[in-house]
Amino acid sequence: MRAFLVLLTIAVFAWADSFDDFNAAVAAVDRKNYQAARVSFSQVIWHNPNNANAYVSQGLMHYLLGEYQKAIDEFTRAIESDPHHELAYHIRGKAYLRLGDRSKAIADWDQAGKSALKLRQDARLAANNQTIKNESNPRQATQAEEIALNDALANFNRRIARDRIGYQTQTIDDYTREIEPSNAAAYLNRGLLYVKIGNHPKAIEDFTRSIEFEPNNADAYCNRGNSYYNLGDHAKAIEDLTQSIKIEPNNADAYYNRGNSYQKLGDHSKAIADLTRAIKIEPNNASAYYSRGISHVALDFHSKAIEDLMHVIKIEPNNASAYLNRGLSYVKLGNLQAIEDFTQAIKVAPNNVEAYARRSNSYAALGDYQKATQDARKACDLGDCEMSQWLDKNGHIPK
Repeated sequence: MRAFLVLLTIAVFAWADSFDDFNAAVAAVDRKNYQAARVSFSQVIWHNPNNANAYVSQGLMHYLLGEYQKAIDEFTRAIESDPHHELAYHIRGKAYLRLGDRSKAIADWDQAGKSALKLRQDARLAANNQTIKNESNPRQATQAEEIALNDALANFNRRIARDRIGYQTQTIDDYTREIEPSNAAAYLNRGLLYVKIGNHPKAIEDFTRSIEFEPNNADAYCNRGNSYYNLGDHAKAIEDLTQSIKIEPNNADAYYNRGNSYQKLGDHSKAIADLTRAIKIEPNNASAYYSRGISHVALDFHSKAIEDLMHVIKIEPNNASAYLNRGLSYVKLGNLQAIEDFTQAIKVAPNNVEAYARRSNSYAALGDYQKATQDARKACDLGDCEMSQWLDKNGHIPK
């Protein structure tokens, strides 16, 4: 009997400590003291090392502190405990994106969409109907305490992810029902859903409402700037993205998109400066390297363009556009490596009409009209007959 009472006391006090740590973590988050919250969540994990939601909480704190690789490690542990944890996949994808690994980000988001949580939710609902504490069954008491804490952690994770990171699983109608006159987060999330379906005017309306209620929301400015960019209003995009950077100076997405806006306006020097800052924050951001390479081409800095496009190819070996544009820079420098790059672009994208046309031009420059004609005819089959017509006009098509 004494042994039984000792076991029950240990179980109850262990979970009481877990709840104390959980409450301390929530209080720290409300104070935006994410470092302290992370320490408290580590204690929750110590009490129950198999709780996936505890790992997700820890991962969220790392994410909010900008410690993206550590966040990925925690979300991975959560997924090991619960292979269908949608939130873990989704925010791990965001962390991968912050590190410039877009392919892994997309893979995680695909998995998040496939993950079905119904069985786990049904099991939790059934468990919650049990007696919270049954002193005749210490295992049942401990299990009920674990379920209660797991619920608290899960609800906390969803709130933090939606409010501070922009995780969205609901429909536009869901957010419309949730919107209150001053619900900045709901407007932001509904705006993100409008972006996903390509309705940027509606998205801008919602981001604007979110900013009215939360003027220091860097994500709202960044997303509104991105929508202005997609609508071709680059001046407004730059204005919003600049404001986002003032609030959150280490936002690589804001620098990247502002750089692209400057590029569209022909201000390649400012574009390069912004894209360089984005790369400094996210060293594996292939898109930033690519855009900076394009601006270097526009300024006739072909050696620098080649260097940037080499980085793109290292990160994304199947990027046909990177091979094509690096080839164009090699042409400008009189480097025969151009033909190899056009060939690689064709290998990756067999219907890349420009790669055939450019390789045809390069072969013609070398006097190899047989190969030039073959490529020119293929380009013409794909819709660009200019090179074929030039070869014919100048008598270079072999009989």
